[in-house]
Amino acid sequence: IEDNYFTYCFEDTELGDYDMNDVVIKARRINETTVEYKLVACGAYDELYIKGINGTAINENTEVHKLFGVDGGYVNTVVGQNIPVVTQQINVSKDFSFLDNDTQPYIIDATTGNEVHLSKKGEDPHGILIPCNFAYPLERICIKDAYSKFNNWGDNSVTSTDWYKYPVIGKTF
Repeated sequence: IEDNYFTYCFEDTELGDYDMNDVVIKARRINETTVEYKLVACGAYDELYIKGINGTAINENTEVHKLFGVDGGYVNTVVGQNIPVVTQQINVSKDFSFLDNDTQPYIIDATTGNEVHLSKKGEDPHGILIPCNFAYPLERICIKDAYSKFNNWGDNSVTSTDWYKYPVIGKTF
Protein backbone atom coordinates (compact mmCIF):
# COMPACT_ATOMS: atom_id res chain seq x y z
CA ILE A 1 0.00 0.00 0.00
CA GLU A 2 1.58 3.25 -1.07
CA ASP A 3 2.08 5.98 1.55
CA ASN A 4 1.07 3.68 4.41
CA TYR A 5 3.56 4.07 7.26
CA PHE A 6 5.13 1.26 9.22
CA THR A 7 7.02 2.05 12.42
CA TYR A 8 9.93 -0.08 13.65
CA CYS A 9 10.65 0.32 17.37
CA PHE A 10 13.66 -1.23 19.10
CA GLU A 11 14.77 -1.74 22.69
CA ASP A 12 18.56 -2.15 22.75
CA THR A 13 19.21 -4.02 26.02
CA GLU A 14 18.04 -7.32 27.48
CA LEU A 15 16.77 -5.75 30.70
CA GLY A 16 15.75 -2.41 29.27
CA ASP A 17 13.10 0.06 30.27
CA TYR A 18 10.95 -1.14 27.35
CA ASP A 19 10.24 2.37 26.15
CA MET A 20 10.79 0.96 22.63
CA ASN A 21 12.44 4.18 21.48
CA ASP A 22 16.12 3.23 21.46
CA VAL A 23 15.88 3.28 17.67
CA VAL A 24 12.68 4.33 15.89
CA ILE A 25 12.39 4.06 12.11
CA LYS A 26 9.33 4.99 10.09
CA ALA A 27 9.00 3.50 6.63
CA ARG A 28 6.58 3.88 3.77
CA ARG A 29 6.35 2.69 0.23
CA ILE A 30 6.56 5.67 -2.11
CA ASN A 31 5.79 3.68 -5.25
CA GLU A 32 6.14 0.15 -6.61
CA THR A 33 9.95 0.16 -6.37
CA THR A 34 10.82 2.85 -3.79
CA VAL A 35 10.69 2.73 0.00
CA GLU A 36 11.38 5.76 2.16
CA TYR A 37 12.94 5.20 5.59
CA LYS A 38 13.02 7.90 8.25
CA LEU A 39 15.21 7.52 11.30
CA VAL A 40 13.18 9.57 13.78
CA ALA A 41 14.53 8.82 17.27
CA CYS A 42 17.29 7.33 19.37
CA GLY A 43 16.69 6.84 23.08
CA ALA A 44 20.01 5.22 23.93
CA TYR A 45 23.56 6.19 24.83
CA ASP A 46 25.10 2.99 23.43
CA GLU A 47 26.88 2.84 20.08
CA LEU A 48 24.14 1.66 17.71
CA TYR A 49 24.09 0.70 14.04
CA ILE A 50 21.15 -0.02 11.74
CA LYS A 51 21.47 -3.08 9.54
CA GLY A 52 19.30 -3.90 6.55
CA ILE A 53 19.08 -0.37 5.12
CA ASN A 54 22.00 0.23 2.79
CA GLY A 55 21.59 3.76 1.58
CA THR A 56 23.94 6.68 1.40
CA ALA A 57 22.49 8.40 4.48
CA ILE A 58 21.16 5.48 6.53
CA ASN A 59 23.58 2.60 6.21
CA GLU A 60 25.29 -0.19 8.13
CA ASN A 61 28.52 1.72 8.73
CA THR A 62 27.30 4.97 10.28
CA GLU A 63 26.48 5.09 13.99
CA VAL A 64 22.93 6.24 14.76
CA HIS A 65 23.87 9.34 16.80
CA LYS A 66 26.22 10.46 14.01
CA LEU A 67 23.33 10.19 11.54
CA PHE A 68 21.53 12.82 13.64
CA GLY A 69 24.69 14.93 13.88
CA VAL A 70 25.04 14.52 17.65
CA ASP A 71 27.76 12.91 19.77
CA GLY A 72 25.41 10.80 21.87
CA GLY A 73 22.41 10.98 24.14
CA TYR A 74 18.72 11.08 23.52
CA VAL A 75 17.31 12.23 20.19
CA ASN A 76 13.59 13.03 19.86
CA THR A 77 12.58 11.01 22.92
CA VAL A 78 12.09 13.78 25.49
CA VAL A 79 9.56 16.61 25.48
CA GLY A 80 10.84 19.68 23.67
CA GLN A 81 13.32 17.95 21.35
CA ASN A 82 12.92 18.47 17.64
CA ILE A 83 16.09 17.23 15.95
CA PRO A 84 15.57 16.79 12.19
CA VAL A 85 14.90 13.22 11.07
CA VAL A 86 17.23 11.39 8.68
CA THR A 87 15.53 10.30 5.46
CA GLN A 88 16.69 7.72 2.92
CA GLN A 89 14.92 6.41 -0.17
CA ILE A 90 15.86 2.87 -1.25
CA ASN A 91 15.06 1.11 -4.51
CA VAL A 92 13.37 -2.23 -3.91
CA SER A 93 11.95 -5.01 -6.01
CA LYS A 94 8.25 -5.02 -6.88
CA ASP A 95 7.69 -7.94 -4.50
CA PHE A 96 9.30 -6.16 -1.51
CA SER A 97 7.37 -6.59 1.74
CA PHE A 98 7.82 -4.91 5.12
CA LEU A 99 6.85 -8.26 6.63
CA ASP A 100 9.67 -10.23 4.98
CA ASN A 101 12.34 -11.14 7.57
CA ASP A 102 15.07 -10.72 4.95
CA THR A 103 14.20 -7.06 4.28
CA GLN A 104 13.51 -5.83 7.81
CA PRO A 105 15.94 -3.45 9.47
CA TYR A 106 17.52 -4.48 12.76
CA ILE A 107 20.05 -2.94 15.09
CA ILE A 108 23.47 -3.84 16.40
CA ASP A 109 24.49 -2.48 19.79
CA ALA A 110 28.28 -2.27 19.45
CA THR A 111 28.60 -1.40 23.15
CA THR A 112 27.04 -4.67 24.34
CA GLY A 113 27.33 -6.84 21.22
CA ASN A 114 23.56 -7.35 21.14
CA GLU A 115 21.79 -7.85 17.83
CA VAL A 116 18.12 -6.83 17.98
CA HIS A 117 15.64 -8.10 15.38
CA LEU A 118 11.87 -7.86 15.33
CA SER A 119 10.54 -10.18 18.00
CA LYS A 120 8.86 -13.42 17.12
CA LYS A 121 5.85 -14.95 18.86
CA GLY A 122 6.72 -15.82 22.45
CA GLU A 123 9.81 -13.58 22.61
CA ASP A 124 10.25 -10.47 24.73
CA PRO A 125 9.41 -7.44 22.58
CA HIS A 126 12.81 -5.93 21.83
CA GLY A 127 11.80 -5.14 18.25
CA ILE A 128 8.24 -4.50 17.09
CA LEU A 129 6.63 -3.34 13.84
CA ILE A 130 3.50 -1.22 14.07
CA PRO A 131 1.44 -0.77 10.87
CA CYS A 132 0.96 3.00 11.14
CA ASN A 133 2.64 6.32 11.83
CA PHE A 134 3.03 5.35 15.50
CA ALA A 135 3.51 7.73 18.44
CA TYR A 136 6.32 5.97 20.33
CA PRO A 137 6.74 6.25 24.12
CA LEU A 138 8.73 9.08 25.67
CA GLU A 139 12.07 8.32 27.28
CA ARG A 140 11.85 5.82 30.16
CA ILE A 141 8.07 5.34 29.75
CA CYS A 142 7.44 1.62 29.38
CA ILE A 143 5.30 0.83 26.35
CA LYS A 144 2.69 -0.85 28.57
CA ASP A 145 2.34 2.46 30.46
CA ALA A 146 2.17 4.53 27.26
CA TYR A 147 -0.35 2.10 25.75
CA SER A 148 -2.51 0.49 28.41
CA LYS A 149 -3.80 -2.14 25.95
CA PHE A 150 -0.29 -3.29 24.90
CA ASN A 151 -0.25 -6.28 27.28
CA ASN A 152 -3.61 -7.41 25.89
CA TRP A 153 -1.91 -7.77 22.50
CA GLY A 154 0.81 -9.86 24.12
CA ASP A 155 -1.83 -12.09 25.70
CA ASN A 156 -3.86 -12.51 22.51
CA SER A 157 -2.44 -11.10 19.30
CA VAL A 158 -5.45 -12.30 17.32
CA THR A 159 -8.21 -10.38 19.11
CA SER A 160 -6.18 -7.45 20.52
CA THR A 161 -4.81 -5.93 17.35
CA ASP A 162 -5.62 -2.24 17.87
CA TRP A 163 -3.67 -1.48 21.07
CA TYR A 164 -1.56 1.16 19.26
CA LYS A 165 -4.62 3.33 18.61
CA TYR A 166 -4.99 4.20 22.31
CA PRO A 167 -1.99 6.12 23.67
CA VAL A 168 -2.06 7.50 27.20
CA ILE A 169 -2.02 11.29 26.96
CA GLY A 170 1.35 12.80 27.83
CA LYS A 171 3.32 9.56 27.55
CA THR A 172 4.18 9.47 23.83
CA PHE A 173 6.31 11.60 21.51
